[in-house]
Amino acid sequence: MNDKKQVYMIYGFLESGKTQFINFTLSQDYFYSEDTTLLLVCEEGMEEYDEDELKKRNVVVEVLDDYTDFNL
Repeated sequence: MNDKKQVYMIYGFLESGKTQFINFTLSQDYFYSEDTTLLLVCEEGMEEYDEDELKKRNVVVEVLDDYTDFNL
């Protein structure tokens, strides 16, 4: 049995289009997984995530306001 999970880290400058890229990528059929996808958000910018698309794709969003939240 393969217990390994894929992890993708998207980072960049403020207002560089990360949220748009993530919204686009999560909406693509090639990225879809029947498993739950966890989206860890470490900064909230001007753009919003498409809540309807996230629900449809079984994506759970967790906002981390402080790097120490990783230790919980």
